[in-house]
Amino acid sequence: MERSIGNGKNIYYKLDEQKYYSKYAVPEGSAVKEKIIDYTNLMELIDKNTGFDLQAGFKFQKQAKNVKTDINLFVIYPEFKEKMLSGKYWIEPRLQLLSSKEWFDTLLHWFAPKGQDTLPGVKIEARYSIDGQEHEIRSYDEFKQYYNGKGGELSE
Repeated sequence: MERSIGNGKNIYYKLDEQKYYSKYAVPEGSAVKEKIIDYTNLMELIDKNTGFDLQAGFKFQKQAKNVKTDINLFVIYPEFKEKMLSGKYWIEPRLQLLSSKEWFDTLLHWFAPKGQDTLPGVKIEARYSIDGQEHEIRSYDEFKQYYNGKGGELSE
């Protein structure tokens, strides 16, 4: 469904059901309590490797002229490629419907090069690591193995 908001319009699309729906069907709030993305270099890699900027509010917007589109996101959802490249569309996940594990692992997969399971080079920062060293991680479960708790308790 579309809902007019001033000069713009929002379209809500449920990826798993592949259909449009009303904004009012979406619950408010977020079940994701921690900011595990901030404890890694994931945002920087997404920006560097694809040209998309993971902004506040978790909106993926075109920010560079040389956006790389050979990523899993556009293999899984090819209909989003042209729209997102226009710079007028973005993905705004409803984080309250996702677990921390599902959100983190989805980002690792969506922004990985086409055909790869996860985005290579994602590391937990040394200050959040149990041994004070950076470690490459390939999943939320690996993140949890190295996490020292300094950023707060993780929620599932």
